Amino acid sequence: MTNLIKTNDELQRYLPVEYTNEFDRVAPFIAAAERQYIRSLIGKAQYEVFSSTYEAAGTVDNIADPELKTAIKYCQNIITNLGYLLAIPSLSLVIGASGFQVRSNSDTKQAFKWQMDELKMSLLELGFSAIEDLLIHLEESPDKFPEYIDSDQHRRNEDFLIQTAAQFTEHFNINGSRYTFSTIAYIMKRIEVQTVAKLFGSNFVQSLKSGEIEGKQLELVNEYLAPGIALLTGAKAIIERVITLKNGIAAVNLQGNFETEKNSLPATKEQTKEAYDQLTADGSRFLEDGMNFILDNIEDFPGYVQPVARRRFKVKNDKTKGVYIP
Repeated sequence: MTNLIKTNDELQRYLPVEYTNEFDRVAPFIAAAERQYIRSLIGKAQYEVFSSTYEAAGTVDNIADPELKTAIKYCQNIITNLGYLLAIPSLSLVIGASGFQVRSNSDTKQAFKWQMDELKMSLLELGFSAIEDLLIHLEESPDKFPEYIDSDQHRRNEDFLIQTAAQFTEHFNINGSRYTFSTIAYIMKRIEVQTVAKLFGSNFVQSLKSGEIEGKQLELVNEYLAPGIALLTGAKAIIERVITLKNGIAAVNLQGNFETEKNSLPATKEQTKEAYDQLTADGSRFLEDGMNFILDNIEDFPGYVQPVARRRFKVKNDKTKGVYIP
């Protein structure tokens, strides 16, 4: 069950509406949101610190340390809103021996679909805004939250040429969102491994991540590689529906499915494809210019060895020889 929120009074602080009156009914969904969005976001060690602190205090109000109290309140806000989002289908139905029925009586009736959609979007936005608040709070007090700072979830960004949301936003606008940056990190890794490392060489790219770089090497990263990586990452994130563009700012795609979101998106599928093509072309141009920058200043890159282009191995289908790829 949930370890960070246990009472109706605490639920009511973040979702002060009538349907928070039955804690036991929503507790499983609150617990699911806690596992999915808190433990996976901040790491097991930091989560256990929060859990043991809350357990010892009994309620969040009894936590003496103000920074810990604030962090746990952010966690409660996240899991309340996103937990109720997970619970909505179950709350609106009665599941019994006769099957599934809609809850209704003489005083109330089932909400319209558009009202349910607006509620879901509101819960999503409130929950993900609280995620952003939590990450900012943890990063601004590294001495207070060393478990998070040392977690794989946080340290993995050190493996990239772009290490912060602020740096990414300089080249592709995610509004400095740490959560958006974290969400698209796996795509950024693909770009570095499958594109940048093959173009410039794995050892050379790795050398740019080790230690303090300066001069032409720093210029290469800041003016060519980082913009290229950010734009190519943004292009893939858009076409894979991980993020959406609204008013020129990229944000995590909270709804996911194009058919349910297209009415609120300012872009059609064709416009999305155009954005992808443009971002891909611009990002590729930055990387191409980066290669030329190295060749024009080769004396400043003594460790650089131009990779040898390799053709992909192609299999010729022949069922009679046992080689067949559909």
